[in-house]
Amino acid sequence: MRNVSVRRDAVVRSIELVRAVEANYRDVGRLLENEKNSAGQNWNDDKFRQYAQIVDSCSGALNQPLADLKNCEQTLRRLLASIDAYQSTRL
Repeated sequence: MRNVSVRRDAVVRSIELVRAVEANYRDVGRLLENEKNSAGQNWNDDKFRQYAQIVDSCSGALNQPLADLKNCEQTLRRLLASIDAYQSTRL
Protein backbone atom coordinates (compact mmCIF):
# COMPACT_ATOMS: atom_id res chain seq x y z
CA MET A 1 0.00 0.00 0.00
CA ARG A 2 1.29 3.41 -0.86
CA ASN A 3 1.18 6.42 1.39
CA VAL A 4 0.17 4.49 4.48
CA SER A 5 1.29 6.00 7.74
CA VAL A 6 0.78 4.62 11.21
CA ARG A 7 1.97 6.58 14.19
CA ARG A 8 3.73 4.47 16.78
CA ASP A 9 2.40 6.56 19.66
CA ALA A 10 -1.18 6.04 18.47
CA VAL A 11 -0.70 2.27 18.46
CA VAL A 12 0.88 2.35 21.93
CA ARG A 13 -2.04 4.43 23.21
CA SER A 14 -4.50 2.00 21.62
CA ILE A 15 -2.85 -0.90 23.44
CA GLU A 16 -3.10 1.00 26.71
CA LEU A 17 -6.80 1.70 26.13
CA VAL A 18 -7.56 -1.92 25.26
CA ARG A 19 -5.80 -3.04 28.44
CA ALA A 20 -7.78 -0.51 30.49
CA VAL A 21 -11.05 -1.78 29.05
CA GLU A 22 -10.03 -5.36 29.82
CA ALA A 23 -9.24 -4.37 33.40
CA ASN A 24 -12.59 -2.60 33.75
CA TYR A 25 -14.48 -5.67 32.53
CA ARG A 26 -12.61 -7.88 35.00
CA ASP A 27 -13.16 -5.40 37.85
CA VAL A 28 -16.90 -5.22 37.21
CA GLY A 29 -17.09 -9.01 37.11
CA ARG A 30 -15.27 -9.27 40.44
CA LEU A 31 -17.50 -6.59 41.95
CA LEU A 32 -20.64 -8.41 40.85
CA GLU A 33 -19.33 -11.68 42.25
CA ASN A 34 -18.40 -10.06 45.57
CA GLU A 35 -21.80 -8.39 45.83
CA LYS A 36 -23.51 -11.70 45.07
CA ASN A 37 -21.49 -13.48 47.74
CA SER A 38 -22.18 -10.85 50.39
CA ALA A 39 -25.88 -10.64 49.49
CA GLY A 40 -26.29 -14.38 49.92
CA GLN A 41 -25.63 -14.06 53.61
CA ASN A 42 -28.81 -12.07 54.25
CA TRP A 43 -31.30 -13.29 51.66
CA ASN A 44 -33.60 -16.28 51.62
CA ASP A 45 -32.74 -19.12 49.28
CA ASP A 46 -35.22 -18.42 46.45
CA LYS A 47 -34.50 -14.73 46.34
CA PHE A 48 -30.75 -15.30 46.38
CA ARG A 49 -30.96 -18.01 43.71
CA GLN A 50 -32.75 -15.60 41.35
CA TYR A 51 -30.25 -12.85 42.09
CA ALA A 52 -27.32 -15.24 41.62
CA GLN A 53 -28.66 -16.32 38.22
CA ILE A 54 -28.88 -12.71 37.09
CA VAL A 55 -25.36 -11.94 38.34
CA ASP A 56 -23.97 -15.08 36.71
CA SER A 57 -25.63 -14.14 33.43
CA CYS A 58 -24.19 -10.62 33.62
CA SER A 59 -20.75 -11.96 34.50
CA GLY A 60 -20.87 -14.30 31.53
CA ALA A 61 -21.84 -11.44 29.26
CA LEU A 62 -18.95 -9.36 30.59
CA ASN A 63 -16.48 -12.18 29.95
CA GLN A 64 -17.46 -12.68 26.32
CA PRO A 65 -15.66 -9.58 24.93
CA LEU A 66 -12.46 -10.35 26.87
CA ALA A 67 -11.21 -12.83 24.26
CA ASP A 68 -11.87 -10.31 21.48
CA LEU A 69 -10.06 -7.61 23.44
CA LYS A 70 -7.10 -9.93 24.00
CA ASN A 71 -6.97 -10.68 20.25
CA CYS A 72 -7.15 -6.97 19.52
CA GLU A 73 -4.26 -6.31 21.89
CA GLN A 74 -2.17 -9.05 20.26
CA THR A 75 -2.87 -7.63 16.80
CA LEU A 76 -1.89 -4.15 17.95
CA ARG A 77 1.31 -5.55 19.46
CA ARG A 78 2.17 -7.22 16.14
CA LEU A 79 1.52 -3.92 14.38
CA LEU A 80 3.77 -2.15 16.87
CA ALA A 81 6.52 -4.71 16.29
CA SER A 82 6.19 -4.17 12.54
CA ILE A 83 6.42 -0.41 12.98
CA ASP A 84 9.52 -0.80 15.14
CA ALA A 85 11.12 -3.16 12.62
CA TYR A 86 10.35 -0.78 9.78
CA GLN A 87 11.71 2.25 11.65
CA SER A 88 14.91 0.42 12.60
CA THR A 89 15.64 -0.47 8.96
CA ARG A 90 14.86 2.91 7.39
CA LEU A 91 17.78 4.70 5.88
